[in-house]
Amino acid sequence: MRAVAPSFALAAAAGPAAPRGNPIGGTFANPGGCQRPSGATQTTDEVAILRSGGLEFHDSFCPITRLGVSDGALTRIEAACSGEGERWTVVYAAEPLPAGAGHVLVPERFPDVRIELRKCAP
Repeated sequence: MRAVAPSFALAAAAGPAAPRGNPIGGTFANPGGCQRPSGATQTTDEVAILRSGGLEFHDSFCPITRLGVSDGALTRIEAACSGEGERWTVVYAAEPLPAGAGHVLVPERFPDVRIELRKCAP
């Protein structure tokens, strides 16, 4: 795993709209997340979706509050989550997959966890 630099250039994300020059570059998901937008029957609770407005999981939505960017690449995501009557903040280090295929997110609180998000097949 590539080390994430300790300092980040943070850009505020304005609500659900994509900030100018948004480094996310589309909608990316894990296999369970790809089932949700397609309308397919979900076979798992393991849902993770990243889009310009936020992160979506099985039972929560997390609007992005800040993005870290280095050399035009996404390096860090901060988001304010809510779900099942609770609110919390999450921070992820982000690593690009080759050729713009997606992102790998690493939760700050669980650095051994890697969430690979790719573009879903049409």
